[in-house]
Amino acid sequence: MLRFRFALGISLLVSFSAAPVMASDVSSIDQEASSFFIKNEMTKALDVLNKGIKEHPTSSKLYQFRAELHFHKSNYVFALQDAEKALANAKDDSSKSKALLSKAKAEQYLGKPKEAESDYLRSIKLDPEDLFAYAAYGQFLSSQTRNTEAIKALRKSLDLAKNKDVVGFERFERLLEKLTILETEKIYNQADKLADAKRYEEAIAILTKGLVEYPDALNFQFLRGSAFYFQKKYRESIEDENKVIEQLRSNPSVVAAYLYKALAEAGLNENEKADSDFKKCLEIQPELDIIHFQYGKFLLNNGYKAKAIEHLDNALRKPSGKMPAEHQAELKQMREKLK
Repeated sequence: MLRFRFALGISLLVSFSAAPVMASDVSSIDQEASSFFIKNEMTKALDVLNKGIKEHPTSSKLYQFRAELHFHKSNYVFALQDAEKALANAKDDSSKSKALLSKAKAEQYLGKPKEAESDYLRSIKLDPEDLFAYAAYGQFLSSQTRNTEAIKALRKSLDLAKNKDVVGFERFERLLEKLTILETEKIYNQADKLADAKRYEEAIAILTKGLVEYPDALNFQFLRGSAFYFQKKYRESIEDENKVIEQLRSNPSVVAAYLYKALAEAGLNENEKADSDFKKCLEIQPELDIIHFQYGKFLLNNGYKAKAIEHLDNALRKPSGKMPAEHQAELKQMREKLK
């Protein structure tokens, strides 16, 4: 006999064989209903379960199966009623966990979020390895816009699925990706506003916390590196920007990390390294005015006046429209003084 997990919105534990068998004991009834369910013959599956429950009115397994069929057909009131009967007749933790999961899902769709959350958590407590329970709970949390908690639940579900070689979780992978983007954007924007207001310490604290939850968020790493630079914590800035560079490599957006790295190296008087990284920036984006401006300043500070003027003129010649106003003003003043 083969065993399969099948998702009814989230989960449904069913067992089936190649062909229906005569309904007699609970196991054979489950198999027959499952065979109809797999062929999407829901009415026939429901008929088999109705008959089976009459024969076995204390079967938690059959009530739970019927609850999931009702849920699948959006009959949430009936789904809740059957889930409660499944729970009342459950004899072991596994059966109780499945009944609670069906009950929680029905409660969620009946607009009972407090009851649903309580039952999701009870289900998970009874069976902490149930990947479908974590997936359902993650989806519930997402519906409540509790994205950080939803991400944790979905991650747990997908980790369990991977460990157990369970496939078919693409839907939840997409949800996790969507929620992660929303949360990381929210954190980044919050930190970016603080950095713009020169509240670098607060920005760094938010980004550091964010990197604990989202260690692959390179935008956090980059922004924290730039905040470290403005705090004159040059070593920390270089460390963060190097991590960005290692991951992005030939991606054009890596130029910003190289630029802050070069500025931090200049701050440490590591001029050869700084010069090399400024040149790397120009290899990637040879026309970008902010690079020519910063490199021109660096060259001027190190006594290379002619080369500095060349880069400052390049910055003036092709404005990108992205250079901050204070840099534009400084560029014009510098060039006037060098005439």
